[in-house]
Amino acid sequence: MLRRAEGAVSPVAVRCLSSAQAFAAVLTHAYCFTLQDRERKRRIRHYLDLVAGVQVFDVCFQSGLGNVPAVLDAVEQLLIARPSEKSSWLHAMTGAREGTLPR
Repeated sequence: MLRRAEGAVSPVAVRCLSSAQAFAAVLTHAYCFTLQDRERKRRIRHYLDLVAGVQVFDVCFQSGLGNVPAVLDAVEQLLIARPSEKSSWLHAMTGAREGTLPR
């Protein structure tokens, strides 16, 4: 999850989110959710599956193009430090078993 923080002390800060924190964070991207709509209700399961299978991080950064290299370095360090999670993320995002992208 990318988040701007005006007035932050460092150019970028990264923290690992718990499953509950991650679910709340990704759910904000659903925009509109109601249990009355079956299709949207079904989609909520995708958010639960996502946070159950993939570690979610909060990447908080200062505004400005000058901070982009620091943000990219922080993300790269996460990928280097957690190579097995990268492969599970790739599997989750590509639907490797079915050979199609999840909908």
